[in-house]
Amino acid sequence: MSKELCFLTEQTPPWSGMLSDVLGQYHIPFLTRAALGAGMALEVGAMMERVSFFVPGDRLEEAQELVKALFSGETAEE
Repeated sequence: MSKELCFLTEQTPPWSGMLSDVLGQYHIPFLTRAALGAGMALEVGAMMERVSFFVPGDRLEEAQELVKALFSGETAEE
């Protein structure tokens, strides 16, 4: 099992907030990195921000299924 962080996806607001909530509900640890940062997002607008999500390698497949279900309208199974 890998604890190394792996790239999951990149999302814009409000989808990044929604994904954060879903990952939390499934107890999948994650880190995010904003592309612009708070200062630049204030200058150009929050909707221009892009947030990258990273999860542990041993939870990547599960997280990918959640992303697929969340953004394709399918139902994720627990």
